[in-house]
Amino acid sequence: MSILCEDLKQETFNYFREEQKRKLKLELKRIDDDVDYYMNKKLSKPVPFFTNRVPKISRMEGLYFVIHSKDTFWFKDNFYVTGKFKPDAQVMYIGQGCIGQRRSKHKSVFNNNGKPKTYSTGGTGTTSSFDSPAGRKMWQYDDNRQNWFFAWIECPKIWSPRLEELYCYELNPPFNDDKMNGVG
Repeated sequence: MSILCEDLKQETFNYFREEQKRKLKLELKRIDDDVDYYMNKKLSKPVPFFTNRVPKISRMEGLYFVIHSKDTFWFKDNFYVTGKFKPDAQVMYIGQGCIGQRRSKHKSVFNNNGKPKTYSTGGTGTTSSFDSPAGRKMWQYDDNRQNWFFAWIECPKIWSPRLEELYCYELNPPFNDDKMNGVG
């Protein structure tokens, strides 16, 4: 009887093991498909950085690009040609997270002459502040608001750090801190 139980136990274990392998293979296939999808996803059409008319990014997760160009008409063409940006448009910063919130923070610091934004927190007499190294660097580099543009790729939070690392490696944006690339 115990041999029969051991055989049954082993058979059950083998079945469970094969079932888990099958599920893992399906999950790896799904991940592989996701990688292909997000690695080949197109960048949005760039918009002026300081416009208030940016569609649907307020709660969108993903990757965003801060772009500098003195040619204000460059973004009307296909600016991302064969994996490289046109010479008159340079990606200065790549970030990830909640795209609308990050853009808002960079705008606030830029609009505050490149200084951290300080505000009062109600009637308590306490003050608080936030900073944006990208917003500061944008202001220091060129304080003309018309020369800054913004583009993004929507993707799940799980993919943003890897895509940020990839694009930072490819484009080498001067405002990014190498040790922060891919940090979620």
